Amino acid sequence: MDEGQYQLSMPLKLILSDDFLNRSEKMILNRSTKKRGLKNGVVVGFIGPCREETTLVLKKRDFTRSSSYVLIKNWHKIAMKNGLKKGDAVQVWFFRVNKCPCFVLVKP
Repeated sequence: MDEGQYQLSMPLKLILSDDFLNRSEKMILNRSTKKRGLKNGVVVGFIGPCREETTLVLKKRDFTRSSSYVLIKNWHKIAMKNGLKKGDAVQVWFFRVNKCPCFVLVKP
C-alpha cells in the first residue's frame, strides 16, 4: 500500500443503517468548505485490530452515482501497522463514548 492510499472507504450502499450519525453530524458531513468545495469532516475515535486507540476524520464523498463515508487522517499508518492491503475485507462497527462517535475495525 502506498502512502497515496490514505483512506478507508465505506460505500453507503454497503452500510446497513445510516442512523448511527446524529443530525448535527450529518449536517457537518454534507456541508462544503469554502475552499475547493471540499466537504467538512467529523473527528471520530478509532480502534484498530491491534487494539490501538487513535482519532481519524470521517468525511462523506459524493460521486456521480454513489456516495461513501471515508475515514482519513492517520489511515495509512493504521493500515500498515495492521497489515491491511487494498481490497481486504473488514468489518467496521460504530459506537459512542460520552456521546462522541467511535469506530472499531475488525478483520473477519
